[in-house]
Amino acid sequence: MVSQRLIKLQNIKFKYPHAFDNALNDINLEIPVNHVIGIVGSSGSGKSTLLRCISRLTDATGGKIFIEGQDLLEL
Repeated sequence: MVSQRLIKLQNIKFKYPHAFDNALNDINLEIPVNHVIGIVGSSGSGKSTLLRCISRLTDATGGKIFIEGQDLLEL
């Protein structure tokens, strides 16, 4: 049985204005329904930026974000 995907990220990119490099570069992630994950990494690695993109507090500069199959960037 294939589990439903609650959150799916495809090639998420984010670049701060006036920054040299991307804060996020081609992030791909699938989180199935009824699963809990942790996002870990060193300071400045983009954890908070990724969560801000998923919650639409910040708009990703590239890629697609799906929540229960709905593309958030099309809303």
